[in-house]
Amino acid sequence: MTGTAMPVSAHRVHEPISLVSAYVMVSLVLLMTQLDQYLGNLGAYGRLGFLVFPTIALPYVLVVLCAPRSDEMVGRALSAWRRNGLVLWLFLAWTLWHLVCLSGQSLIDNDDDVTRLFPIYHLVVLLFGMALAVAPDDSTVVRRGATFAFLVLGASVIADLIFPGTFSVRSYRPAGLTTDANVTAATLLMILPFCLRYDRFRAGSIVLMVAGFMLVMLTLSRSGLMMWAVLAGIYVLAAGRRRPFHTLLLIAAFVAAAVSLMIVFADLVASLDIARMPEVERRIDQLLMRTDVLADDYRPALLRYFLQIALQEPLVGQGTGYALGFAKPGAPFGLGPHNIYLREWIDLGMVGLVLYLLIPGSALIAAWARRSPLLLAVAVIMLIGGLFSHTVIDSKSTLMALAMALALSAPEGNRGDARGV
Repeated sequence: MTGTAMPVSAHRVHEPISLVSAYVMVSLVLLMTQLDQYLGNLGAYGRLGFLVFPTIALPYVLVVLCAPRSDEMVGRALSAWRRNGLVLWLFLAWTLWHLVCLSGQSLIDNDDDVTRLFPIYHLVVLLFGMALAVAPDDSTVVRRGATFAFLVLGASVIADLIFPGTFSVRSYRPAGLTTDANVTAATLLMILPFCLRYDRFRAGSIVLMVAGFMLVMLTLSRSGLMMWAVLAGIYVLAAGRRRPFHTLLLIAAFVAAAVSLMIVFADLVASLDIARMPEVERRIDQLLMRTDVLADDYRPALLRYFLQIALQEPLVGQGTGYALGFAKPGAPFGLGPHNIYLREWIDLGMVGLVLYLLIPGSALIAAWARRSPLLLAVAVIMLIGGLFSHTVIDSKSTLMALAMALALSAPEGNRGDARGV
């Protein structure tokens, strides 16, 4: 798989562009690691937490209004939006369907995220992510920013391992800045595709893949390990498409390295105090495939409970916000469905579920048409993530990753696209 690379502009070293590049990288670290949300949870913004994203987006608006040659930035953003019009229209239709299904019965309490009732915020993040990806003239800015974001989030996971409970809501599972281990694993794997070079095998990309594997293992996330395996497959097939023999050797090396690292990981965790916790022992046994990988205490019960609710109103749904606002309190263990597709079906009916599925589905079709392993990886990881999380679409990391992959893979969208540069 290859991508169509745009030529680097002659104004690449122009000062406003270098400032934009720095801004893009800082924004990626804040938004894709969920560092902004973590600071908000600490009360760093007081009651103004809702202004965090507009504050991050404001410099982009100021550059567009004031910087020399800002018309080039605007032109690239408009081109990215236009060339991804199908996904944007589908996303808008999904957003508006929330209004159709909204009723007084479905209003939820003030402690929940009201943006789930009418996800116009999600659409704004998607548009901003596309514009941000194509803002710099330098084709390597997004890759460098994503690599920095990956390292920051990875460092927070390691800090959580050394000093349990520093970030995580569960001291026995390192989570880093997102405070939830499963979310961290998914976020790392949303960032990692942008750090890789897909044109051929490169040492830097392989090192980052190995680092991603170890960090996901530290989170004890089964879904994360599954998504890493998918990303590894896409990377190996894309980078080795011209050298099949080398591809087979690398696959064998990846498998051998994964097995070796899992053994090292088990020995490492066994030396820590958390290894004596039953939940940690069970997770390690599952990750090492000593027991059934998919077995757990809550997911089957949640699936049965929420599936029964979905089947009560399969076509039109129970109403926007119902799954998390009304069904969740009575669910086993008091948990949500842990599946975005069940949540969409319950809230928005089959129409809403189909509209939602068309968003990553159209991204998959675009990835195939554009021959973009970057977009393919993001879309597949988003689809897999939805099987294990009911908030995958509410994550800025997911929205930003989808937006940037769409923009970078679009013909004339930006320079690095499928090669991740």
